[in-house]
Amino acid sequence: MLNKKLYLAIMTALFVAMSFAGVYIRIPLPVGMIHLGNFICIIGSFILGGPLGGLAGSIGMMMADISLGYGVASAIRTLILKFFMGLFSGLAFKKLINKGDKYKKINYYLFSFLLIAFIITLVISILSYQNVFVISYIKGEKEVVKTLVFHWIIPLMVGVTLVFSLVNIIFNKKLDKISSIALLSASIGIAFNIFGEVFIKTLIYYWLNASYQSIEASFMYSVSGLPSTLITSVITTILVPLIVYPIFKALRHTNQAKYLNICDETNLSDVSNDNANQYEELNDKEND
Repeated sequence: MLNKKLYLAIMTALFVAMSFAGVYIRIPLPVGMIHLGNFICIIGSFILGGPLGGLAGSIGMMMADISLGYGVASAIRTLILKFFMGLFSGLAFKKLINKGDKYKKINYYLFSFLLIAFIITLVISILSYQNVFVISYIKGEKEVVKTLVFHWIIPLMVGVTLVFSLVNIIFNKKLDKISSIALLSASIGIAFNIFGEVFIKTLIYYWLNASYQSIEASFMYSVSGLPSTLITSVITTILVPLIVYPIFKALRHTNQAKYLNICDETNLSDVSNDNANQYEELNDKEND
């Protein structure tokens, strides 16, 4: 049997390679692209844990960016954003799966918070909207950016995250425990990635890319990539709950299962019992 360090090293290298390949399964857009790299990074963070899975995914996608000719700024942006996306997803998964049924309440708490935040940002945006675009264009580039941030970008991001939270609630009863927690955990990492693809990307491109002489120009470029980010996020959200439980079933019976975040022995029995109960209920309905 492989020792723990060697096994995790092999699994990490595997996810680096798969993340690299995932970026190549892509649909290019005028700014950015739709790809499967984020999906593989998040699955890796569930299996290996947040730090190791995030590192594997970020390194793989960074290497893909370099090989596709996106430059140093893009590579560094990918390394930072995807690492923290995987880190937050993996840590949330680890925490929630050991909380019993408390993850169901967290869905409602998160949705309530985001709904309040969305209403507040929307009200502020509407109340201060009068002639804001005319004034901003007259005053120049900086005012245009402020207008975009406060009247469009922040409400949009809160709104998108709110939708992800609503999806979690809707599908919570239809998914088994591990898939439901995976969906919630992935949404947390994806929410950070959406935020980072605008604000963190703006700073990195301004500092490292000579093409953008002002932070305003860098911000406008980052915003133009939001459509590809949102589409990739939706695809990732759909794929994660579909694939995570089959992976769990395949890995849990291996000799090295105890080394993996997804097969933590403290939650194996809980997940198995939850799913066994669900299958019994389905069989009873069919018999009736």
